[in-house]
Amino acid sequence: MATEYLKQEGSDITSCLRDIWYETFLSWLVESEWGSSDSIPSMDEYLKVGMISIATHTTVLPASCYLKPSLPNSKLRPPKYEPLTKLLMIISRLLNDVQSYKKEKDEGTPNSVLLHLRNNPEANIEEAISYVGEMLNKKKEEFLEHVLMDDLTDLPKECRHLHLSCLKVFQMFFNSSNRYDSDTEMLEDIAKAIYIPPQIHSSKNYKLPGLVKAPVLGSFPTEANVTKCSAIKLFHGRFGKPSKNFITSSLSVRQRSVTYGNVML
Repeated sequence: MATEYLKQEGSDITSCLRDIWYETFLSWLVESEWGSSDSIPSMDEYLKVGMISIATHTTVLPASCYLKPSLPNSKLRPPKYEPLTKLLMIISRLLNDVQSYKKEKDEGTPNSVLLHLRNNPEANIEEAISYVGEMLNKKKEEFLEHVLMDDLTDLPKECRHLHLSCLKVFQMFFNSSNRYDSDTEMLEDIAKAIYIPPQIHSSKNYKLPGLVKAPVLGSFPTEANVTKCSAIKLFHGRFGKPSKNFITSSLSVRQRSVTYGNVML
C-alpha cells in the first residue's frame, strides 16, 4: 500500500501505516491481558482501548489515502486522529457491544454493557443496554454534524463520506443483532451486493423508455441449506463466478438508473 501511495502522491506513509497497526495490536494485547487476569477496567479505560481494538480506523484511514483529494499524511498519526475518525471508532465499538455482550460475558471479555451493570448493581440488562444506546445516539449526532458541516473539520468531503459509508457497514453488522458472527444472516445482503443486479420499478406517473428488467437469479437458499457453509463457498457453488456478460448487464442497469436519477424509481 505504501509503495502504491508513493507512486501516486510522491510521499512515503510506511511508518504511518505501521504505527496504526502497532496501536491496534497493542489494544488487542491489553484486552487479552484483561481477560486472562480477570481485570476490570473503568468505563473510560475500556472505551479508550476498545475504540482502537474495533479496528475501524485501520480500514478507513489507509483507504482515505487513495481518494482524490487524498487524506493528508498528518491525519494518519496515532493518536492525533480527527474528531470524525475518533467518533467513528467509538460508535463502531458501542454498536458491537450492544449486540455482543452475551458472547463476551461467556468469554470473560470486557464490554461497555457489562461494565455498566458491574458499576451499577441495581440496574438490569435492559437499563444497561439503554444507557449504552443513549451514549451511542449522542455520538452518532456528533458524527453526522462532522460529516455534513464543512466548518467542523478540514477533512475533504470525499474522506468524510467514506467515514459515513464505514459507519453504515457497521450498522449493517450490528444494528439489530450480531450479524457479523452469523453464518447465514448476511447471505442475502451479500447476494444483493455481488450477484443480483438492482431491480428497477418505475412509478405509475413516469414511463421510462429503454429500461430492461434486471435478471433475477434463482431462489435464495434457505437457512437450513446453508448450515456450516461459508458465504463465499455457498455463492460460488450455487451461482458460480460472475461472467463478463453478467457484469456488463449489471453495469448497464446501474447506468440507466443514474440516467434517470431525478425520477423516483
